[in-house]
Amino acid sequence: LGTHRCMSHEEMVEQVGEDVAKRLKMYNSDCHVQDDFEYFGETEHGTPVWLNKHVCDADLVILTGTVVYHFFSGFGGGRKAVLPGVAAMETVRKNHSLMMSPEAKLGKLHGNPVYDDQVEGVRLFAKEHKMFLFHSILDAQKQFLKVFAGDWYEAHLEACKFVEQVYGVPISEPADVVIASCGGYPKDINIYQLQKTMDNAWCAVKDGGVIIILGECEEGSGSAALEKALEENPSPDAIKAELEKNFVIGAHKAFAITRLMKKAHFILVSALDKELAKKLLFESVDDVDAAMKLAEKYVGKDYKVLLMPQGSLTVPVLKK
Repeated sequence: LGTHRCMSHEEMVEQVGEDVAKRLKMYNSDCHVQDDFEYFGETEHGTPVWLNKHVCDADLVILTGTVVYHFFSGFGGGRKAVLPGVAAMETVRKNHSLMMSPEAKLGKLHGNPVYDDQVEGVRLFAKEHKMFLFHSILDAQKQFLKVFAGDWYEAHLEACKFVEQVYGVPISEPADVVIASCGGYPKDINIYQLQKTMDNAWCAVKDGGVIIILGECEEGSGSAALEKALEENPSPDAIKAELEKNFVIGAHKAFAITRLMKKAHFILVSALDKELAKKLLFESVDDVDAAMKLAEKYVGKDYKVLLMPQGSLTVPVLKK
């Protein structure tokens, strides 16, 4: 779960299937219950490594999941099943604070302080525990493309190479206007999730260009901390300055969103409340036609458009 809310029993059954749920015990790792965690030392970046006791008591830890691009730790999967997956809040907070580094970015592992810190923390755990990775790579319809299994570190690196081949889409030049769909529910359930599509689309747009995001956002922003951060610091630079002083999980998404807005104008086609959208620094309209008319105010009448129908999955890669 990382720092996400605990799942209900019904939600856990839905994840693993009824047959598995009848055979195996299932637990939530609640990052806020400090007594549930065991200490393994501190990383070079100063992250205290606290991991859930249920995992510490196991003879073999199997890391399951999938691998996709991640906007500040390079790629998901692998070590993330442990850190932040079953880590205490302070462990996650300290690790995620490293996202402020310019090297913490999409598709970058080695030299990315967030990734390096996660790997170092998991290595402290792996000294005393047997670990095995079993990850799948899925397509947009959630069908299996390939399965990777083996060493928790090496097998994950191979999976990341495959993700680059499948979801890294070469483009010849940045576009004036990028129109990106999140790919439907639940990828556009709220702004917190929609931000992943923003990051991917950002890779394809020119400086001063326009990104039009199609996302329903039926659950609003998805984070009270995100809204509070933008209410108190209503600009990208103010958000960054505040997080550098006091890094807060949830508020970090405000930085993730607003840093992108320094390069391009973001127009949201959504059912999101217009006042809330404005508070989150988006321009918001009801349909794509209105978004295109608004975009022309920034890029003029003669412009190139790039379409991203699976914006949360695909990452534009500029050909060198």
